[in-house]
Amino acid sequence: MYRDPSTPLTTAQAMMRKKVYDQISNHPDEFDMAWWSRTNTFVNPEMEIEACGTTRCVAGWAQFFAKGEVDTYNVKTDAIELMGLTREEYFDHDEEGYLDVNTALFHVNDSKAVAWMKRLAEDGLKEIGIELDDCEEGDDDDS
Repeated sequence: MYRDPSTPLTTAQAMMRKKVYDQISNHPDEFDMAWWSRTNTFVNPEMEIEACGTTRCVAGWAQFFAKGEVDTYNVKTDAIELMGLTREEYFDHDEEGYLDVNTALFHVNDSKAVAWMKRLAEDGLKEIGIELDDCEEGDDDDS
């Protein structure tokens, strides 16, 4: 499931990291780490509010971008593979730098997930020779 650190990240994996980061950082109203994927629809006539939309977590967005839907049974495994995450990238590290298997990317709050994905996107693009600032939102190379 996890990418071996000695195996290079593919361009598609690096670009998926960037695409997910762009989505969650630019559209926070469509991002919620509490749900793989959820459609929100509600009407409150007293407050004159009508809202609808879909929110997804990091894994949900990765799987949706690749497959056009979210399959909650396979979403975690698919997202790890689609973004080429190593075990060290998926789990957090404690203050001494040791792997903390109790804190994983798909199980943190929204703000920590955005920061984590920014770092993963920057690292992934750097690994394939591109700086995050050199990429325009929406640039995708699926090769």
